[in-house]
Amino acid sequence: MTKLEREKVIHAYLGPSLPGADAAKIVPGLILHPPVIHGDLLIHDIAPGDVVVIVDGYYHQQTAVRHKEVLHLLKRGVMVIGASSMGALRAAELEPFGMIGCGWVFQQYRSGRIIADDAVALMHGPEPDYVPMSVPLVEIMFSTEKAVAQGLLDAEIGERACSLASNLHYTERSWRRLTDLLTQEGHRGHTGLFSKKISSPGVKGDDAVAALRLAAELRSSCSGKMAQPIQESVNQSSAHLAVWLREWKDSSGQGQRGRDKLFADWYRLTSPDAPAQWRSWVLKKLDEAPDEGAGLRQLAYAATSSETFLKSQKYLSDREIRTMTSDQLTELLLVRAFRHDHPDSTYVTYLADLVSRKYGPVSLAELANLEGGQGIFENETGIRRKWSLRRRGVDYVLHRAALDRGFDSLDDALSAQKQICQMVGPGDC
Repeated sequence: MTKLEREKVIHAYLGPSLPGADAAKIVPGLILHPPVIHGDLLIHDIAPGDVVVIVDGYYHQQTAVRHKEVLHLLKRGVMVIGASSMGALRAAELEPFGMIGCGWVFQQYRSGRIIADDAVALMHGPEPDYVPMSVPLVEIMFSTEKAVAQGLLDAEIGERACSLASNLHYTERSWRRLTDLLTQEGHRGHTGLFSKKISSPGVKGDDAVAALRLAAELRSSCSGKMAQPIQESVNQSSAHLAVWLREWKDSSGQGQRGRDKLFADWYRLTSPDAPAQWRSWVLKKLDEAPDEGAGLRQLAYAATSSETFLKSQKYLSDREIRTMTSDQLTELLLVRAFRHDHPDSTYVTYLADLVSRKYGPVSLAELANLEGGQGIFENETGIRRKWSLRRRGVDYVLHRAALDRGFDSLDDALSAQKQICQMVGPGDC
């Protein structure tokens, strides 16, 4: 079998809409992915002729999948089907360019009856179970419409239920909340009906099943053939797409998370503002958790009163100990000892966004020459030039400098420098 005649692979991006085990029963050999985010379609091993089914996707916790990413796959001859949630939304927007929509939710977006992105959103637990904690607006609309058609619900109450639900934030939508609001307005005869909906099959799940079955049919009917690449009727490329393709390659297959880490590390290693940013972030986090913060402050204060601890110089220098007050030393120790297994994942994202806002759509390598053409490890304070000059043993001066920039240790900073050097070339290191 030649490369062009190989069996098509079906990729599915699934989360709360349909359990992965159920999807695997529908499509033998299915490759399952978590809900899609920006960059996934560029880093996963998707070849021309494959079929991609987008069902679920993040847009609040992570950057949503971009339209140009879907167009990039279509241009390469990949079939892309969308349904249920993020997939339905993108399919309604990109159907004129070759993306295939499927199911009731897609039809609502396509017709313009639904226009809000959050109509498909819901709050849910972590993978792999994605336990739902709210009800998406599309489910409320579909269920009430069906109940009215079957004579189980008055049309006026059904319309009012959808109106009330649409005015709630997506995290607050639930059958119980909807029942309470309708009851407060004096409506009756709906409580039992709505309470049963909590465990009933959802329209998003039905649409996901239909999309997977369609993907299996297309794979069978077009076996050995690639999808016809879409015509250049629109500009499917852009400066942003070119940067994304470079960055996903740079991120060692880790997608947006890996890219965010690289940009955050670049900022921490090079920016003179990095220590102040880290200090501000840590103190803010301690203020947001006053009980925990108070406990950590007590531990830090006790440590600064220990001669054995102070002599180690791992966290505080002799000069700092001589010239700073107890309160200042306590705060400095808190900042330097604050670890990334605290809520630091959001700090990495925050720094990556900060770099993006400042420099725009550039690659990591291009950042090296944006500040007056100097390499990214050029020294301003007398510290950064020494990142790669670590001597045998622990250099506590550099170790404290690493802690001040939000790294866990000097080894953590050196590892970040090494990875960035591999990306931008040794001439910039």
